[in-house]
Amino acid sequence: MTIKSNVMQQMVNVSIAEGSKPAKVASASDVELVLNSKQLATIGDSVTLFIEGDEQLMEGDEKHVKVATATAKLLKPEPKTEPSYAFWGLVATTWQNVYMARNQIANEKSAENAWYRNTKRMEKLFGLTKPKAPSADASRMSEKRKAEQAELQAKPDSVLREEYLAYKADDNLTKATVVKKEIERREKQANVGIVEQRKAKQALLSKAMRKIENDDLLAQIWGLVPQSVKLEIAQS
Repeated sequence: MTIKSNVMQQMVNVSIAEGSKPAKVASASDVELVLNSKQLATIGDSVTLFIEGDEQLMEGDEKHVKVATATAKLLKPEPKTEPSYAFWGLVATTWQNVYMARNQIANEKSAENAWYRNTKRMEKLFGLTKPKAPSADASRMSEKRKAEQAELQAKPDSVLREEYLAYKADDNLTKATVVKKEIERREKQANVGIVEQRKAKQALLSKAMRKIENDDLLAQIWGLVPQSVKLEIAQS
């Protein structure tokens, strides 16, 4: 649907004309989405091409294909990424308002129909469809999981181990698995730090060994050097 506000329509028109002031809208998650000047220019060019396509018989279909291609690329710039529901809505709203601004006989209904025709062509050519709106239940569940994860990460290691043993004793495998994953995550993170520290110490030792010019001294301490450092020195 288009936004009926004249202020929104004027903002879009000015943005397209000046190419510097981005159109923007707040998403459902209160994160402001913004179209930059390049994206606005793409929408403006595609709308113009779409209107030209409607006015021509022989070349009209070819131009509509170009419009669908450009719009699909705007919505999905990378093959592995999908547009969000909020971003799709922003592009759709902007496109329809620009359509009404550039077509004197257009109204909200005809702009909606034009955008609908474009979306059907995008679906046919690229399999691109409008994302589903995030449900309130899904949003609440997501926030609940984030809060639970944050609470879990804030607990000391000793508390996590006690909870894990308690859940195991009660045969509460679901909660035990969650706590175990957090324990394993911390252990893995700690191991990464230990490995990095060991590598740094070995690099310093290797560097120091190379500076020893006294063969007798080198022979005396060679047996104390870790095998990994010996290999690194031998290969260098």
